[in-house]
Amino acid sequence: MSLKYVTAGELANLLRGADRDRTVVLDVRDDDFNDLGHIRGAVNVQAWDLLSSGEAIDNFLQQHLRRATTDRLVVHCYLSMQRGPSVAGRVQERLAQLDSTELIQASDVFVLRKGFRGFFGSFKSEDDLVVASS
Repeated sequence: MSLKYVTAGELANLLRGADRDRTVVLDVRDDDFNDLGHIRGAVNVQAWDLLSSGEAIDNFLQQHLRRATTDRLVVHCYLSMQRGPSVAGRVQERLAQLDSTELIQASDVFVLRKGFRGFFGSFKSEDDLVVASS
């Protein structure tokens, strides 16, 4: 299954749209989630946790990717070159394995092109989208 990407602008439109709550943003960075800031409302689970434990992925799926409340998942790390795409691929694989009618489908998983760095570069002054570092 190939990865699908969204741009910073496309994600901003989703997060500002009427169905904002139906998009889950998964930030798989480490300490830089708080140190560098993050996308408002993003869920932070470190890539290593999700890649090293099937239980961690299943827990994330059950908590955040219920079809009744979610339409899509957007995964990112700082640049979305390694960690983000790796986690997105693993989540897609697991969703396909489970083939659950309760969870979103593997085709509803996206990677944020250019990662947090690209998103922050475009929207750093927009408080509705970005939480600045503390």
